[in-house]
Amino acid sequence: MISYQTEGIDMPAIKKRETTAWIKAVAETYGKKVGEIAYIFCSDEKILEVNRQYLQHDYYTDIITFDYCEGKKLSGDLFISLD
Repeated sequence: MISYQTEGIDMPAIKKRETTAWIKAVAETYGKKVGEIAYIFCSDEKILEVNRQYLQHDYYTDIITFDYCEGKKLSGDLFISLD
C-alpha cells in the first residue's frame, strides 16, 4: 500500500491514483512488489528534525528515505521537504 501524508504543510497537487499505478508498474518491471510505502510531504523544519533525530545530521535536505525492503517487496518512508 502506498500512502501520501503531510506534516505541517498542505498536500501538494498530485494525482495519487495515477502516481500509485505508475510506481507499481515500475516496480513490476524490476520483478518487485509494492509493500508499505509512505510519502510524507513536510516542511524544512520537520525534515531538519528527522535529519537530527535519526541520522545525526544538523542540516536541511530535500528528501530523506528509510528503506524497509524485504526480498522482492519494496517498503519504506520518504520524507520530502516542500518548503
